[in-house]
Amino acid sequence: MPNPYYLPELRNQTGKDQAVYDYVMNHEESEDFYRHLLALIEPILPGYKKKENLF
Repeated sequence: MPNPYYLPELRNQTGKDQAVYDYVMNHEESEDFYRHLLALIEPILPGYKKKENLF
């Protein structure tokens, strides 16, 4: 995945800044990573939400 740290104009920004988000997400590798991450997490979210209601 691209690292915005190595671009001087993005170095002092965070992932909450739109310019950083756009830079990272405009690369195909980032889109692939995001899709795979969602596929991993989405199936376990209902169980996690259900468990959180027990406390």
